[in-house]
Amino acid sequence: MKWLLIAVCGDCSRFALEQSSARRMDIDGPESGENVGQRWFIHSDWGHLPCRVLDRMKGAMDSITHGQATTVQRLRLVNRHWCKWVSEMVTSVTVFGDPSQSGMPSSWDLVVDAIANKFTRVCSLSCPEITDEGMSQVGRLTNLQQFNVLSCLRHVQCDHLQHLGMRMGGLEPKGVLARPIVRQVVHDGRITDSGLMHLGRLACLTRLDISGCSEVTDNGLMDVAHLSSLTHLDLSDCQKITDSGLRHVSRLTRLTYLDLLKLIRITSEGLEHVCELHALQDLGLACCSSVTSDGLKHVGKLTGLQRLGLYYGSDITGGGLEPITKLACLSHLDLGCCCLVSDQGLQQMGNLECLLRLDLAGCSLITDKGLEHLCQLTNLQHLNIMGCHSVTDKGAERIGKMPSLTHLCLAGCSITGSGLAHIEKLTKLAHLELPKGLDFAGQVETVAYVEGPAL
Repeated sequence: MKWLLIAVCGDCSRFALEQSSARRMDIDGPESGENVGQRWFIHSDWGHLPCRVLDRMKGAMDSITHGQATTVQRLRLVNRHWCKWVSEMVTSVTVFGDPSQSGMPSSWDLVVDAIANKFTRVCSLSCPEITDEGMSQVGRLTNLQQFNVLSCLRHVQCDHLQHLGMRMGGLEPKGVLARPIVRQVVHDGRITDSGLMHLGRLACLTRLDISGCSEVTDNGLMDVAHLSSLTHLDLSDCQKITDSGLRHVSRLTRLTYLDLLKLIRITSEGLEHVCELHALQDLGLACCSSVTSDGLKHVGKLTGLQRLGLYYGSDITGGGLEPITKLACLSHLDLGCCCLVSDQGLQQMGNLECLLRLDLAGCSLITDKGLEHLCQLTNLQHLNIMGCHSVTDKGAERIGKMPSLTHLCLAGCSITGSGLAHIEKLTKLAHLELPKGLDFAGQVETVAYVEGPAL
């Protein structure tokens, strides 16, 4: 008799595997079989374990092999029962290479046939090198919900497609874009205004990522404005977009996420259109070099805002932050490298009772006095003041009064060993970054000693 010990879900299930033709398997849970005392026995052999048991075994194997495809391939080779179980379990398939280069006629037809017949539950398909011939066949996978490709889409007819990831190609008016159920479109940067014209028919589209599409202009956003179901819009690094484009974006009243990273042509006046997006929760304005403190007056009207990124706001001053301190729901605020932010900007920061994360890295005008205002942020978990070289041991004493801190970066600050004594009082602290040369004696998971930026 052989014994197979499988540890899953924190328990050990012991299977007795006999070598006779009528083998018995004992398990810890009730199954159809013969009840003997407190154990249940099923007249079966190792090759016909119940799918429930096989699922648990697969989970245990995945934890060891990290879900490698070779595991699935090997399990399918055991016997027909195991092959059927694996085939019904697979929901995602990736096809590498171009089968048509093999010289076989209708090669993509054969590949799609194999997927459709062997893996009936596949809802996600990736084909990095698919051709037009392959596109014409993919539509036969009727359960497909997510499709990632590298070339253009002209022939796909997938009624249930919800996620579309594309690279190195254009958006065509035929095929997949004629299906209104598509909910997410991601492109690699080559889309233009003409491509956006074909998105208007996607009535169910909720997520659109066209970041890095340098040829998209304000005219293209006129078509995007028709996507009334859109909740997530990423326009980062679309550097031809101006304030006029934001006027079109303001029609997307369901937006909860908007990223305008590196839109150097938008100004504070353009943010007046953004403040009409009353459902907005996450706004990215990092590296928007033409946005000044005046623009934050409009941002302050977004009362539901939870995350705000102002990284590298070179014209944002301490006094200009006053409208931001009225955003009662704000939980994440990134002011990194806003070099004009000073202690004055932190005076009313204590009003942000929901603030969990604050990044002030590179704000070299901040001193110990400014940190005194942050002591009111009793829920703050992440604080980054890297490069704030005017912060001394006195500032460390004030940081020591922030009981919820779990992540703290003090690299580049003027703190000595005496100041670290206050940091050691933070019992929830898990990750700490310090200037080189210091020795921290407190109990934290990780401590990193790094050099602050040269300021």
